[in-house]
Amino acid sequence: PHLRFSYERESPRTETFRKQAADFFGYAVPEKMPHPSLVVSEEDRVWARAELKNFPPDSTVMGIVVGGKSGLKHYHHWEKVIQALSRHDSSVRIILLGGRQAAKEAAEITQHFPPDTVMDCTGNNLRAMFALLSVVDVCIGVDSGPINAALAIGTKVVSIFSIIDPQFILHPEGRGVREIVHPCSRDGGARCHPENSGRKC
Repeated sequence: PHLRFSYERESPRTETFRKQAADFFGYAVPEKMPHPSLVVSEEDRVWARAELKNFPPDSTVMGIVVGGKSGLKHYHHWEKVIQALSRHDSSVRIILLGGRQAAKEAAEITQHFPPDTVMDCTGNNLRAMFALLSVVDVCIGVDSGPINAALAIGTKVVSIFSIIDPQFILHPEGRGVREIVHPCSRDGGARCHPENSGRKC
């Protein structure tokens, strides 16, 4: 995969973001804000599809990004999410994505599901992760590197925000994004984040 930049049309949030970023970073954000675009080769896509060969061909494949080095960007309820998705649609199959630090959590999740339903794909290098992100139907996870990579590839995304207001990032409106924002993001997470108050979001 390689990285290139493409320009999107301005969104209603662009001006707000530009002002916030200028205050935060100390420099002006260009009027035309570039959205990164990751291009995954067909060879890598073929490899990724082969990795999912144990899933039925008519499956809806969802990637879930687990792990996270920072507790500020860690979600504790992926098992419940997978159970709910499976109840809603029996064709759903899940691949778990993340770095090496996600391996323990992925192992804990997969032990509760049949191997042809949930597959652990954590610990891959970036090229492999990008390839897998390019063949899933949707990617779900907290605001993180893999989620931003999925957006750059063009994969549909459901992104969960807690302490970060999504207006503060380069907001990809119109690019298949659904954001879920916890109320604590509006006050910096002071009310409920475990690192601040001992209670989980």
